Amino acid sequence: MEEMPQWFTLSLLAALLIVTVVVRFFIAEPLDGWLVPRARGRRGGAAARTAVLHLGLCVWLAGFTAAAAAVRDLAGPTTWAAGALTLVAVLPAAPVTAHFLPSSAGSLPRAGLTAAGMTKGEAHATRWVGLPFAVIEVVLGLAGGFLALAP
Repeated sequence: MEEMPQWFTLSLLAALLIVTVVVRFFIAEPLDGWLVPRARGRRGGAAARTAVLHLGLCVWLAGFTAAAAAVRDLAGPTTWAAGALTLVAVLPAAPVTAHFLPSSAGSLPRAGLTAAGMTKGEAHATRWVGLPFAVIEVVLGLAGGFLALAP
């Protein structure tokens, strides 16, 4: 199968990064709003919902990593199929994962959750539940991307 040119592979990675950063800001408010009504007065409600969301993302990205390994075995690295697989798998997951990573200020962002109606304790619990999953998701996404796109 035909390989993607290296410039296209690098452009694809740069585009994924830019789209992730931009989309993360557009989904922040709706995502926070989705978590808040389920949490009213229950610290565990939003934390449990966050855990379920991230478990789904971990399964999705683990499947992507396995599929990337299979595509690499069948078609070789940096093929067009691997590039398409990377787009389909990483594009929906990356902005959600980025939303739960620490902000540039070095703290877990929870202003959106408190603005949407959570108490500081609920917001804190929700972010701390999401952080370990987000780190695992980053590792799975990078592993799958490396398998799919590294020469």
